[in-house]
Amino acid sequence: MIGVIDYGLGNVQAFLNCYKDLNVDAEPVSDPNSLDRFSHIILPGVGSFDEAMTKLQQTNFDQAIRLSIHNGAHLMGVCVGMQVLADSSSEGTMLGLGIVPGRVLKFGDDNSELSMITPHMGWNEVLFDRTHPIFNGFSTASAEFYFLHSYFFSPKDSKDAMAHTNYKDDFCSAVNTGKVFGFQFHPEKSHGNGSLLLNNFSKMGF
Repeated sequence: MIGVIDYGLGNVQAFLNCYKDLNVDAEPVSDPNSLDRFSHIILPGVGSFDEAMTKLQQTNFDQAIRLSIHNGAHLMGVCVGMQVLADSSSEGTMLGLGIVPGRVLKFGDDNSELSMITPHMGWNEVLFDRTHPIFNGFSTASAEFYFLHSYFFSPKDSKDAMAHTNYKDDFCSAVNTGKVFGFQFHPEKSHGNGSLLLNNFSKMGF
């Protein structure tokens, strides 16, 4: 069962619609105490890092997410939902969930060419390792996904970066450690490629 965390940020209904089209059971989750019902959890997010962390802490979803992961659930963070998996962000002052070691940077913070234009918005190519089950069914080692962001995840361990995208320079556009996944792009807005990715996530562990 897929649980989509509804904490006031992110288009929960878009994920539910995608899974309805895929004939996969998915429900919104507004009570952190019920998160342990779900084997697969999606943490959406839009807006700022500190706003997302504040809402997660106010609703106690931060603790519930950590407990669910400890108990073996699969987790997918999307956009800001991916970024809050990190330790911290240059966008704000709050600590992140610290689930995937790393820091979130604004394009240009790393003194690269990434300071050109923000936000990075629209369709862009994502390069990945097709041997990972989350990318089952993709015919090539790249696919187009939809982006809308001004910050990107810089993992502490390069092994946690499972996909990259070029926007004037290469940046990490997906992370993975254990059963935890983070995608900077929006699979719920990426049509067929997004649906394939979401379907693959629902099958992880089965």
